[in-house]
Amino acid sequence: MFKAFPLLLLVVLVYNLVALGGPALVGVPAPSDVAADTSPEEEPFVDDVPDPEGEEEAVVEEQEKVEVAETSTAPPAEFSAQALMRAELFSVNMPSQEVWRVSYGDAFITIGLLLLFVELVRSTSSDGNAIVNHALSLGVLVLCLVEFIIVPGFATSTFFFLMFMAAIDVVAGFIISIRAARRDLSVGV
Repeated sequence: MFKAFPLLLLVVLVYNLVALGGPALVGVPAPSDVAADTSPEEEPFVDDVPDPEGEEEAVVEEQEKVEVAETSTAPPAEFSAQALMRAELFSVNMPSQEVWRVSYGDAFITIGLLLLFVELVRSTSSDGNAIVNHALSLGVLVLCLVEFIIVPGFATSTFFFLMFMAAIDVVAGFIISIRAARRDLSVGV
């Protein structure tokens, strides 16, 4: 039974969990929770006597806050699948003094490509499981297409590439199976 299971469905299901149940999964409050917390911000204590040194310190602190906000990789307070796919998963310092930043979307696409390779290798067999696998892969493609067009949170580049991989899996799977069957037929004659 596992031989007929389309592996790209795993990546699509994980993306579904992130896009549909994302706020709960990544620990971000849901937009309704954020809207419910509308407590007014407290005004900072302002001294009547101006302090020029204190003003400089406040400017420096404000600049540090801006720098921290610019380098933060946490998902935004209002959750969206697109923002999470762009969020940095990890970074690697390269010998060229550059920093290679890998996002969650990059990780999804990389895992999808690896699973697509395994699917293409599996499609070279012409047994009954391969036929069931092709049919289920077609189902994954239809599911991806419907979600991409209709469901909010799925119109991202990452999901488009996952859908495109599912299309490649279907088309290449059928072509490879037909060619393998032709080869088997010509050898048996």
